[in-house]
Amino acid sequence: MLLKKVHFFLLPLFFTSFLVNAQNGFISFEKTRIDLGRLNEQQFPVTYNFEFLVAGSAKVSISTIETDCACSVIDYTKETLSAGDRGIVKVVFNPYKPGPFKKNFTVIANNAIPRKTELILEGFIEPFTFNPSIEFPIVNQDNMSFKNKYILLGNITNSGLVKKDVALYNMNNDTIKLADTIQAPPFIDVAFEDGLEIPPKQIYSFALYYDPSLKNDFGEITDSLHIFKLDEKENLSPIKLYVKSSIRQYIPENFSKNNPSSYPHLAVSDSIINLGRVSLERDKIVDFVLSNSGGSPLKIQKIVCNYGAEIYNIDNRENAPYEFANLKISVKNINKKGTQDRTILIYCNDPNNTVMSLRIKLYGQ
Repeated sequence: MLLKKVHFFLLPLFFTSFLVNAQNGFISFEKTRIDLGRLNEQQFPVTYNFEFLVAGSAKVSISTIETDCACSVIDYTKETLSAGDRGIVKVVFNPYKPGPFKKNFTVIANNAIPRKTELILEGFIEPFTFNPSIEFPIVNQDNMSFKNKYILLGNITNSGLVKKDVALYNMNNDTIKLADTIQAPPFIDVAFEDGLEIPPKQIYSFALYYDPSLKNDFGEITDSLHIFKLDEKENLSPIKLYVKSSIRQYIPENFSKNNPSSYPHLAVSDSIINLGRVSLERDKIVDFVLSNSGGSPLKIQKIVCNYGAEIYNIDNRENAPYEFANLKISVKNINKKGTQDRTILIYCNDPNNTVMSLRIKLYGQ
């Protein structure tokens, strides 16, 4: 009885599978994986045609092709094909970095077996030669190009001098001469370690020194300075540069080993306040209660509000142990409806939390 039951169920499945295949076409790629070997810049962009053949009684067409990278462009035969017809999937890959690459493409076909076919294009990109338009994309009016719009110092503390090597490229056909002088705030200085002449079509660098303790500020900060170019008549022409940094309180590495209860500690009544549905026809005042639960004075060094919020009042910016301070934030109307956030950043000398983030949530009506 068991043997008869097995045959009873298998026969319908066999005929069903046969009927499904009879109603579909077949799509067969000659190659689904191509290794292009080592390629150099003269061979960019990388292009390859994957060819396929259609068989079976039903017509076949490609619905779409999915790729794993925006660096690739795909074209393919869009006509409906019958048995014996040939088609191609053309892939164009624009390399953006040297080294090995492997790009996957998923071909999805209508009325075909298989419905999905994975195509792979791989190889190795040789190291790029120097390209100033890629390496130094920010060009000023003197045809001097820089790597970034800003001289980026990143996250630094208010202790110790920071040095940053700044590279630029002279795109001119003539040497550029710099003056041995700058215009900058007292906490910024420059050293022209490579001399005062920038040869044509050459990379040049100078050292920038930034003293955050003299800056005496915290948070995201942008400063400016001028270096000067000399023309043939020794006239000065300013070149304006911007320096961007994020300054926080310096904390010694071993502070936790030296009686941490003696340090200040910032605590807030609520780090998130939800106002719910509000109409901001007039400013809404939101209260935060700040307290120092540590063992030494807590210093509120800076409070930064994002767009749509302002400091209305704070009782005091230095709190003794177990002392409280009320921080009032004014929530402004930004002419927007729906879900909104206001963010407040508090910079302080709490070694465990030098920056605390507060949020005000609301739904504008």
